[in-house]
Amino acid sequence: MPWARGPQWDGTPGPDDAYVGGAIYNTELTNIANGSACNSTSGPCIIRMRFQFPTTPTIPLTGSLSGTEQLRYWGLTFWQQQPGTPSVISDIDGLDPPPGGPVAVSYVSLADSAFTATNGYITLLVNVGSTANLPSWLKSGSGTAITQGLAPGGNSYYYYSAWTTTGTHAGYNVVDLNGFTNGSVTLPYPFTRSYPLLMTIRSNLPNGFYCSGSALPFSTADYIGAGGMLGPYVPLVDYLNPSDQTGDAYSLPAAPPTLTALPLPSGSSCTTGYALPSTYPGFNAPTTSNTLDWPNQSWPAQTGNSLPLCCAYPVTSCYSAGTGTPATDFLATQFPTPVDDSSIVNSPLNCTDPFASNTCTQVIAQATQATEVPGDYQTAGTWQPPTPITIVGSGFGFMPGLPAVVAAGASPSYLTVHDTTAGWNTASSSANCQLYIANWTDTSVSFLVGLPVGESNMNGTTLSPLSDVSPMTLSGTGSSSGSVCTISGGDTLRMEVTNPQTGSHQSLLGINGLGSSTIPK
Repeated sequence: MPWARGPQWDGTPGPDDAYVGGAIYNTELTNIANGSACNSTSGPCIIRMRFQFPTTPTIPLTGSLSGTEQLRYWGLTFWQQQPGTPSVISDIDGLDPPPGGPVAVSYVSLADSAFTATNGYITLLVNVGSTANLPSWLKSGSGTAITQGLAPGGNSYYYYSAWTTTGTHAGYNVVDLNGFTNGSVTLPYPFTRSYPLLMTIRSNLPNGFYCSGSALPFSTADYIGAGGMLGPYVPLVDYLNPSDQTGDAYSLPAAPPTLTALPLPSGSSCTTGYALPSTYPGFNAPTTSNTLDWPNQSWPAQTGNSLPLCCAYPVTSCYSAGTGTPATDFLATQFPTPVDDSSIVNSPLNCTDPFASNTCTQVIAQATQATEVPGDYQTAGTWQPPTPITIVGSGFGFMPGLPAVVAAGASPSYLTVHDTTAGWNTASSSANCQLYIANWTDTSVSFLVGLPVGESNMNGTTLSPLSDVSPMTLSGTGSSSGSVCTISGGDTLRMEVTNPQTGSHQSLLGINGLGSSTIPK
């Protein structure tokens, strides 16, 4: 099954998180529950998920960090989108549910501390069928309950919903979603096999580790069965017969075999750096007319569901013959007036026309703010926060490892910003600022320009750009190094964006040659 990163960077509530999701569709859930997915006539199949487990710090921390931790946090959530609701992207964090109820309901979230690894690997069994027909050693009463790192942690139908197997069957991690169906107690949002089962992996703050969720470009799927950009650190999923230990193709071993890199992909690239897709994955990039319902994505497409996502190397079957040449429709900071909405007075229209022939660009200089510097908060503020800019168009390619900070003068430079009025240019190492690239897909690039260099807090502690400086915290810091690529009303900006896969570039803001956009005062 494919694991896909969401279609957009989301700054609330965790700007440093990466979310990778997968789906098992309702037709498959039915076949798993009735046994046909694993040739079982005696009971349901079990979903088996095998993957290598990243190292994370022990929380609460009992000592100092070793420095070898690969991630700050790793977690896996099982959930469902509620029928008749909009895309989960409309309320991905659950903070703004529509009047009719939540868009999505999470049943079980397993943090890194909830898993029991064997030689660094996990074998997780998930039941979506009848618990009564499972072999006795796979039932909760025969295992050791998982209580640390589990939410919601239990329910009123069974004693607990997650456990580890013991005795001769020791080594499996087990989750029973049947415990979240209606039984002796009617649940407001029970688990059902009538809708897809959605699974989301959340990873946070990779530390020199290049197989976290950040490795995937946005709106891109990773197919672990054929290798992929996440290596062995995303689950390989199959369906087995838990009552069969004969050793055939559908047999579930009595205890999990000791996993090595096989049958999982190699993790050799996980410590060497993010790898760009070697072939341009231009299929089904999100546009205003072709939105993506993450993570309800699959390849090939399931009947009645949205189109497939872009595919990462090496699944060449879903590549398209795109040119990979950047072409800009418009760009904007915040949107004072929504674009392409005829119901709104003065809304710029026809924003998919070539840049030079539409009026959709809206770039606004940012107001100065107060900082943490003593005394500055008592004034109107002297520091201008970074300017958020989104470029909309096509042919931009895909970029892994986001969000990321790019130093001025970095090579290769896929994005540069030049303020011809103020005289600074991020293509030069002399520019006293950095770029914070939040989102890069084939049809849009979102970034901040003017991220300070060498920023520190009131205690003099240097802030790490990825762990401490984000769009949520950056506005509260002050610059210790003078001008940081400020942009004033009336300045002229010129930009250049390069497709990471093809090397083709476009000088913005024009279609033909170098253009410019003047910021209103």
